[in-house]
Amino acid sequence: MKHIHLYLFALISVILTSCSHACQKVELQEDTVSLLRNPCMGWGVYDDANDEVQNANIYWAAQDEAARQYASFFYVRWRWSDMEPEEGKYAWLYDENYKKLIQGALDRGLKLCFRIYNNGQDNLRTGTPDYVRRAGAKGYTVKGLKGDLWTPYPDDPIFQEKLEKFVEAFAKEYDNPDIVDFVDGYSLGWWGECHHVILQDQNKFEQVFDWFTTLYSTHFKNVLLTLPFGSQIGFDTEKRITVTGIPGHGKSDFVDEIVLRLCTRQDWRAGYFSPENTPIEYHHAKLAEKLLGHRFRKDFSTEEEFARVVDYLSQRVWHILPDGDFTLGNVLSKARELVHRHGIRVFVIDPYNYINHQIPAGMTETGYIGSFMNSLARFARLNSCLVILVAHPRKMNKQYGTQKTEVPTMYDINGSANFFNMTDYGIVVDRQDEMGIVYIHVEKTRFRNFGTKGNAAFCYDVTNGRYSPCTPPPEPGMQVQPWKGAKDLFSSEGWI
Repeated sequence: MKHIHLYLFALISVILTSCSHACQKVELQEDTVSLLRNPCMGWGVYDDANDEVQNANIYWAAQDEAARQYASFFYVRWRWSDMEPEEGKYAWLYDENYKKLIQGALDRGLKLCFRIYNNGQDNLRTGTPDYVRRAGAKGYTVKGLKGDLWTPYPDDPIFQEKLEKFVEAFAKEYDNPDIVDFVDGYSLGWWGECHHVILQDQNKFEQVFDWFTTLYSTHFKNVLLTLPFGSQIGFDTEKRITVTGIPGHGKSDFVDEIVLRLCTRQDWRAGYFSPENTPIEYHHAKLAEKLLGHRFRKDFSTEEEFARVVDYLSQRVWHILPDGDFTLGNVLSKARELVHRHGIRVFVIDPYNYINHQIPAGMTETGYIGSFMNSLARFARLNSCLVILVAHPRKMNKQYGTQKTEVPTMYDINGSANFFNMTDYGIVVDRQDEMGIVYIHVEKTRFRNFGTKGNAAFCYDVTNGRYSPCTPPPEPGMQVQPWKGAKDLFSSEGWI
C-alpha cells in the first residue's frame, strides 16, 4: 500500500509540474449570436410525407431562412414505397426531386436524419412497395387518407426478405456520419412509431423486434441508430382496470370520464361493449355533454357545436353489440377489428354480467374468472390496448345502526376474489349524497411507476356529467370547496 501511495504522489507531482510550465491562460469570448449545431439536438426541419412528398424547390424556398439560421438537421420521414417504388429502383439514384431535397439540406449545412416506415395508416398510399405484395407477402388493411390500404405483416418471410435488401442498399448510401446524424433503427407500426404492430403470430413480437433492430445495426455501423418510444416497447399501456361500486353510484359515468380524457388529451380512440348504454344515441349524448361542457339539446347547443361533437365522436368512439353472441371470444374478436380498422387504444366492457359466460364442465366460478381475466390480459398485450372492466359488487349490507349501504371493496365484486387478484388497477366509485361528493378509491395499483393506492374526492356536475377534483367538506351540509389552485368548482369550457 505504501508503494501505491508513493506512486500516486509522484504522478500528481509530475502533472502539476508539467502544467505549470505548459499551461497558458486563455480568454473565452462570449458568443450569443452564432448557431451551435449539436449532433442529434436542437431545431430541425423535416418532410413527414403521409400525403405527397414535398416538392424540393417549393420546400426549400419556404424553409430557407429557418434552415440556415436555426435548424441543425433535416429529418426525412418517408414511406418505403417512395424510397423504392420498384424493386431496386432507389430514390437516391432515380428520384430527381428526392435528390434535390437532400442536396438542399446539405447545401444549408444540415445533417440528415431518416425514418423509413412501411405501414400505410393515415397515408395517401401504401407504406410498402407494391412489388412486395405481388411477390406473395401476406398482410391486412389499414385506414388510409382515401380508403383502405394494404400493409404487410412484419413477421412475413417475404416482407422480411425484401426489406433486408432495401436496408442493405440504404446503409451503403447513408452509413456516413459526415452527412447523417441518425437513422431510426425500429420503424414498424403506425407512422413508424412502434405502436399498433400487428403480426400474423403476436407471440413472435420479441423475435420480430430483434430481427428488425439487428437488421439495421448490422448494416449501419457508423451512424447513430435511434428507437422511437412506443407503447409496445416502452411506456406500457397494455393493462386492465377493474371498476366497481354500488349500482347507481356512477361507475359507467366515471369510466366515460377516463375514456374521454384519454381521447382529448392523448388523441386516443376508444371502443365500447356496453349493452346497458343503449340506445347508443343516448350514450353519445352523454359523451357529447362532457365534451361540450353543457347540455346536449337544441336549446343549449348550436348547430356548429352539434356538427363538431358528432364529427369528433365519429372519429374517436366506436360501439360493438354483436348480434346474439355475447361470448367473450366473440366480443374480443369484434374489439380486435376496432384495433385493426380504427386504432382504438382503450376498450371498455360494461358490465361484466352482460357477457355470455360459458363455464366449462368441472371448472369452478373462481377458476373461470381467473381464465376470463387472463383473456383480457392477453388481448391487452397483443393489441396494445387498455381494457376497462366494469363489474357489479354483491348485494351490500346496511351499515350497523344506519340506512347507509356499506362501501364495497374490490373483494366484494360478485363472483370471485380473482377480480382483485388479477387486475392491474382496482377502482371503487363511492357516491356520498349527503356530502355532495364522489369518492374514488384506488384500491390496487400493480406497478408503482404508474401510480399508488389512495382516495380522491370529486364533485359531479349534473349539467354536463363531468367530475371535478374538490376538497370535501368537514361535515355534511357544508359547502364543497374547489380543489387547491382551482378558481371554480365546475368548468363549462369545451374539451374540443
